[in-house]
Amino acid sequence: MPFTAGAAGAPNLGGSESLVTQMSMMSFFDYPAAYRKSIGIVDNLVRLARGLEDIEDLIADLKQALAKVRTSPRRPKPG
Repeated sequence: MPFTAGAAGAPNLGGSESLVTQMSMMSFFDYPAAYRKSIGIVDNLVRLARGLEDIEDLIADLKQALAKVRTSPRRPKPG
């Protein structure tokens, strides 16, 4: 996720850091879009796996990231 400072955008690699993943691009990338949608995995669904960081730091990071998402221009959907 491009706006977070402390959470990595990667699958869990056994580390202790928080992770943010876009489910349709990570865990479910090889499933057809219609199937993903049928089970509730929409393209804008994200998963947050909380790590060992201080909770106040994580909350602050997520708040600033969400503020950036809200004000960033929407990108057209591919295809």
